Amino acid sequence: MLDEVAEELRYDMIFEPGDIQFLHNHVTAHGRTIYQDWPELERKRHLLRLCLATPGGRPLVDEILERYGDLKPGPHPAGIIVEGMELTTPLEPA
Repeated sequence: MLDEVAEELRYDMIFEPGDIQFLHNHVTAHGRTIYQDWPELERKRHLLRLCLATPGGRPLVDEILERYGDLKPGPHPAGIIVEGMELTTPLEPA
């Protein structure tokens, strides 16, 4: 039944340069199709993801909080930090 409802309510989106999409990962079921990346720099896929936590936003259920361990509600998203990870935001595809 879930698959049938998801199929009925689905929305397909083809991204164009400059498009922005906002989703709440904990209340929206979403996925993506495969894509073809290109060897030419000007044709490469370039996707930036930004995780936001809004003050006073929707609280997460206990099951999600347990899954993410140290994730706590607050002004900044906890995210997943890996040892040696360099936090960067490249504005051009590599």
